[in-house]
Amino acid sequence: MNIRSLVKKDLGVLDNLFERHSRYISTFGRWEGYFLDYEKGRKIVFVIEQDNQIIGLGSLRFTSEYPYFKENDIPEIYDVCVESQYQKQGLGTALISELEKQARKLGYKKIGLSAGFHQYYSNAQRLYFKLGYIPDGNGATYNYQPVVRGEKRPIDDQLLLWFVKDL
Repeated sequence: MNIRSLVKKDLGVLDNLFERHSRYISTFGRWEGYFLDYEKGRKIVFVIEQDNQIIGLGSLRFTSEYPYFKENDIPEIYDVCVESQYQKQGLGTALISELEKQARKLGYKKIGLSAGFHQYYSNAQRLYFKLGYIPDGNGATYNYQPVVRGEKRPIDDQLLLWFVKDL
C-alpha cells in the first residue's frame, strides 16, 4: 500500500475507476476540479495505491461548505473512497489517518467529516465511530442547511450527519 499526493496523470485513472466501481457519477471535470483545488491550496488530495494501481482517494478541504465547520475553522475530510473489493482492509483508515496527520501539521485542533443516513454509508458510519469521531451536536443537514423538526427530506446523499474529532 502506498499513499501519495494526487498528480495530474491520475485524473483519467480516477474517472475510470470510480465510474465502474462506485455510486459516484464520474466525470472527468470532477477530478479536474479536485486537482485545481489541490493546486490552488484549497485542499489536500491523496490517492492510495496497491500493486502500483490507484484503488482509492481521500481529500481534506480547508474550508468546508458546512457552516459550522467554516465558522469554527474545522477542516473537512471529504470523499474518502476505496474501491469496493479493497474495503475492510484498513485502507480507508490509513487515508483518514494521513489526512488527520496533515491537518495536525497545519495547526488545526479539530477535524470533521460527514456521513449519510442510508445503507451505503453504514461502513463509513461504523469506521468514523471506531476512529473517535462523534456527532458535532448540531443535528442533520440537507444541502448543508439544518433540518428542522417536522421537515420532510429525502434520504439521499445530501442528508448528512456531521462528526468532529479533537486532533
